[in-house]
Amino acid sequence: MGKLEQIISVASCRTAIIPSDANYRMAHDLCHGAALLWNQGVDWVHTQWKAKRSPNKYDIQAFLNSLEHQDRPLHGHTTEIIAHDLHEAITTSRTNQKNEIKVRLPWHKKNYRPLSFSKGSAWRISKGHLHLSLSRVCQRIDLAIPEVFDSATANPVPYDKLSEVQLCWDRDKRQFSLHIPYETVSDISDGDATTAIDEGVVNSMALATWVDDKTIDVTVINGRNSRAIKRQRNRAVGQLKRKISRYKCQWP
Repeated sequence: MGKLEQIISVASCRTAIIPSDANYRMAHDLCHGAALLWNQGVDWVHTQWKAKRSPNKYDIQAFLNSLEHQDRPLHGHTTEIIAHDLHEAITTSRTNQKNEIKVRLPWHKKNYRPLSFSKGSAWRISKGHLHLSLSRVCQRIDLAIPEVFDSATANPVPYDKLSEVQLCWDRDKRQFSLHIPYETVSDISDGDATTAIDEGVVNSMALATWVDDKTIDVTVINGRNSRAIKRQRNRAVGQLKRKISRYKCQWP
């Protein structure tokens, strides 16, 4: 009797890496500016801790948005992603400390940070170009429209299915590239394969499956799309809470 295997369809998020024609000097300066913005956020948070205050991600976001445009050459949503990433790094460090894992809270100064652009506000497609928006004092970045293909089906991914776009420096190819997460559905079988799993923050999981003695199938489950949905939800909840706090009940 042959072995019965169960085929399961699993939805996951993968990231397409596409070479970009971005201007090197402009992209380099902006990535350096994003790192300086992170560094200012780290310094401010440490100042708040010394004053016995514990700022949340909206406090960090408000501080970064209060900086002059010369010190913040990025789109408001890109600044928001930096603030929320910093708070998430703090939360993760504290969780690891509670689990007796020896880590330090964010303190290291960065020289470079990838640029993140959220869908619909920080990036959009029009007139045959991909537009990456920056602050009022900086001209936007116009790139050729990338073609994203699903690695599982080889079909093109519609642009309305894309969420966050990152402009990153590719050390191997010595050029900038676009990292574009997308959702895909793949079939897996319930067999005897052995899989090693590495959990992370930005990438939820990295899985390495031993296919045979010479082949290892690696799958990275990207969490950027989930984080973008979470940020949108938290933003909506925050707006509602601010409106509720200003409401005054008047009894008849």
